[in-house]
Amino acid sequence: MEQLSVRAIARQLGAGQKHGAHSFCTVKLPPSYDRAPQSSCLDAFHNRIAEILTDWPAISAVRVREILQPEGYSGGLTILREYLRSQRPQPVHAFQRTRYARARLANSIGPGMPDPVRSPT
Repeated sequence: MEQLSVRAIARQLGAGQKHGAHSFCTVKLPPSYDRAPQSSCLDAFHNRIAEILTDWPAISAVRVREILQPEGYSGGLTILREYLRSQRPQPVHAFQRTRYARARLANSIGPGMPDPVRSPT
């Protein structure tokens, strides 16, 4: 990063030296803390869940949990549901939903109703 003076930064930002540029120079970010990712109780069963989903794509999370519990799964149902939701393919919509703002819809119809046709009498 280039080491610029407060005056040079103020010139580039178009701000005064005492206001925006000086505060921009003195901003310090808080120290960052990086944590190693935790393992999940579901990590050991990813391959088995993939096998179950290939055999039965529409199987419920409750049934998957019933299958996995004798194999040693002791996790909860919510984490299993979230994982299954991420693994199942999302449905593709074959249509496009179009929404119009009221003003645009009114403008597309026309300027207004035409004058009524008067009878010749």
